Amino acid sequence: MVNKLIISSLLYVALCAGAASNSYAAAMEKLSIAGLEIAAWLPKDGLSNKTIPIIFSHSFGGCAKGYSYFGEALSEEGYAVFAPTHYDSLCSKEKSTRSHGPELPFFSAILWTDQTYIRRKDDITTLINALAKDPRYEDYEWNNIGIAGHSLGGYTALGMAGAWYSWKDERLKAVLALSPYAKPFLVHRNIPKIDVPVMYQGGTTDWLNDDIRNPSGLYDQTKSLKLYVELAHASHLAWIMGGGGRTHRKTITDYSIAFFNHYLRQEPFPKDLMEVSEGVSDVRTDHMLPREERPDIEIPQFHRTGDVILPPGTDEIMMPPNTR
Repeated sequence: MVNKLIISSLLYVALCAGAASNSYAAAMEKLSIAGLEIAAWLPKDGLSNKTIPIIFSHSFGGCAKGYSYFGEALSEEGYAVFAPTHYDSLCSKEKSTRSHGPELPFFSAILWTDQTYIRRKDDITTLINALAKDPRYEDYEWNNIGIAGHSLGGYTALGMAGAWYSWKDERLKAVLALSPYAKPFLVHRNIPKIDVPVMYQGGTTDWLNDDIRNPSGLYDQTKSLKLYVELAHASHLAWIMGGGGRTHRKTITDYSIAFFNHYLRQEPFPKDLMEVSEGVSDVRTDHMLPREERPDIEIPQFHRTGDVILPPGTDEIMMPPNTR
């Protein structure tokens, strides 16, 4: 996983470099707010009486413009999407990822704490506070915010939804986790602390998908209202422009919009999206089941071997050589 995530970050830069020529990218605005570099996709005037903001957190080493199709689709639905460029982005002026890599190894999830990538949380908190005071956006619904993130951005979004208690922001009312890196929350057993609706999206060829769908994984451990969508033949790069996700973009945005519409606007969730269809291999939800009626899930203990986190009963010799 370590090598895959680092290699992915390099691929993101190459893929993002070509994104500017895509028709979606024309709608992206570049802003500088509270010292942050921001990509924004704003709705047309008069499209919505009450504009709901969506905060988007990019992947490890990624770039906001690599998700332009996502921002464009949501802005066309009347949402205002703001995506900060985190310091670990290879598009950031700091360029820190090139010289330092991740703050902690991805396989050392048990070592991660609420201080790991806290700068990402601080970016988003600073951004929301600044936008809420900005005359251009002060009328937006700043107590009814959606947050979305891909990969390490999914870690950031889940952390701010309560998976890291000290990161919890009560203004965030719905979380969209796109193939999230969330192993630290699994090993620390923090996922049940999330108390807002969550949609997980994964892919059948995505190496992080097992953490979502497997028994006692993210979906099972989530006690709040939850949905899971699995994209057929989708890899970890499927959520970025140019990353093999072109065939999946409509599915990704259809489900994302339906999720935010349902929980931020109280609109009915489309029945046709509740079933397996072309391009969607699995759909799960208990979002209609009251919290007190949901079954208790046994959360597994984990043990360490070096820097590798293993589930109980796993033999170290079964692990790939590059993880031992």
